[in-house]
Amino acid sequence: MHLARSPGGRRVTIKVIRPELAEDTDFRARFARKVSAARADAAISIHADGGPPGGRGFAILEPVADGPDDAVIGPSVTLGADLRAAFASGTREPVSSYDGTDGVKFRDDLAGLNLSRVPKVFIECANMRNAADAALVTSRGGRRRQPGRSPPA
Repeated sequence: MHLARSPGGRRVTIKVIRPELAEDTDFRARFARKVSAARADAAISIHADGGPPGGRGFAILEPVADGPDDAVIGPSVTLGADLRAAFASGTREPVSSYDGTDGVKFRDDLAGLNLSRVPKVFIECANMRNAADAALVTSRGGRRRQPGRSPPA
């Protein structure tokens, strides 16, 4: 789990979750406790999904009102819009051609993020069943170098 800042200065918790853990209820509960303990202003879960082989692009998955989440729906939509714009600009990857509308999909299940009470979104960064998308997130050339850091080997 990493703490980061959004372009607007908000504290954000970022955790990359392996697909097999996304459905693990114990993992989801531990994740929600860590998000709360980090006292982050928001939570972002980063994934690469497996859509249809012809589908490309990224999508932001946002929560829908369900009672406990109602108070964070508006801030989650704002977080999703900020993340969508930053990811599109920073990666030049297209928005999803198969998931959601204009790069946004609303879902009632956001795995472990359902348990957190801060604004939250998932980002599906790529379609791992599409060769071009998969190359963006698995090849050395598809990774962006951070200032002051060497690229991964």
